[in-house]
Amino acid sequence: KTGSPSHLKGILGKITYTKEVINMISGLKRFDKSEVANQRLKIIKFYDLHGEATTKEAFGVNRKTIYVWKKKLKLSLGKLTSLIPNSTKPKRTRGMETNPKIFKFIKSLREKYPKLGKEKIYPLLVAFCEKENIKPIKISTIGKVIKRNNLFYQKAGRMYHNPASKYARRKKTSNT
Repeated sequence: KTGSPSHLKGILGKITYTKEVINMISGLKRFDKSEVANQRLKIIKFYDLHGEATTKEAFGVNRKTIYVWKKKLKLSLGKLTSLIPNSTKPKRTRGMETNPKIFKFIKSLREKYPKLGKEKIYPLLVAFCEKENIKPIKISTIGKVIKRNNLFYQKAGRMYHNPASKYARRKKTSNT
């Protein structure tokens, strides 16, 4: 009968089963892509067949390391994706904190004078910080503030610095 509790239970059981199969297949795909995980599984199998001394000689891996890998595999109920190494990136990194008044000052200077660099901003910033009674930041930090906050306001187009260049000496034609 459709609609009976036993029929629904059978359908729901199939749904969870298919989810498990899909998860298993995606896990196997991830495992296949990871050369490190494949190597670890190969070492574990080699260890089970040949023992500690031969494995250490062949792969240079300690017994302790192999047991850590085996434990991970056992705790994950045999999921091969557990052999994929975790990220070693720090979970939290320190971010640069700059006083908001200093940031606003640098931003306003860069908007008004887009070609003003960090070295020329520094003496102006020191004077501003003395007036505001704030500890000034160093030249390198000014450069980081400009770069990280994308404080580049130059107009698009060709710029020249040498007045003797051909580009600067070219004759401008009038459209009259």
